[in-house]
Amino acid sequence: MYRKLIFASIFLAVLGLTAVPVFADGVGGVDFNLFVCQSCTTPPSAPTLITDLSAFNVGDGGNHATSGPLLIIVGTYNGAPAPTLSFGANTYTPGGTAIYGWNGSSTAVTFNASSGNAYATLGFSPAGAGPSETFSNWNSSPEGLTGHGIPAATSFSLFVYELNGVTLPAMGAITLDMTGGTVGSFVIGYACETSSNPCESGK
Repeated sequence: MYRKLIFASIFLAVLGLTAVPVFADGVGGVDFNLFVCQSCTTPPSAPTLITDLSAFNVGDGGNHATSGPLLIIVGTYNGAPAPTLSFGANTYTPGGTAIYGWNGSSTAVTFNASSGNAYATLGFSPAGAGPSETFSNWNSSPEGLTGHGIPAATSFSLFVYELNGVTLPAMGAITLDMTGGTVGSFVIGYACETSSNPCESGK
């Protein structure tokens, strides 16, 4: 089976409790189409505010369903504890089986000014995945913390959740519930989409 990697991110900020989705860059010139937003089933045409930290949508805007596990990465603000995610009757905490270059650990990985992009910091392959997901951008880009009146973080703690058996339909989305989300945190996604392009395994 041939697959391609897809990426996306969302920023959990505050104007009340809000978030601004930011589309991460693809790899090798391919459009990966993963999106994260609230109350949506297709990619928004522009960043939209999220007013409820208890749930968000993640979807695939491409013409092929995803395959393999869906990975959700939460970067908690200034080392805040990991939230709990759920989908249907299943609850997810950090950790899983090593895949795509990630080691499967449930332990937080520190993400700070000396780090590369968030995906590379976690070991995901290809290392250039999501190059816009940098510590600097999370803090200071127009979509970052200071762009929304939140003090810049000194660091984030990256937690990876492996959602086995959860796939995204072509041109569709699912809703994930979240308990314990922290204002100022980020959520990014990583998955493979069935296509004519191979999905890097990180091996």
